[in-house]
Amino acid sequence: MLMVHIYRHAFRYFAMGYASALAVVLFLAVLVVTLAIFRSARARVYNEGGSF
Repeated sequence: MLMVHIYRHAFRYFAMGYASALAVVLFLAVLVVTLAIFRSARARVYNEGGSF
């Protein structure tokens, strides 16, 4: 839904600055979620030889 909002503001209303700011916010949100998933996945990994 947010991607459609960004698209509309960029190409229908020609508000490129606003759409760019929304895209950066979306990127940062995805980055935070991705890093959280990687950290939680690393905590669940069992190494047979011991932890590093």
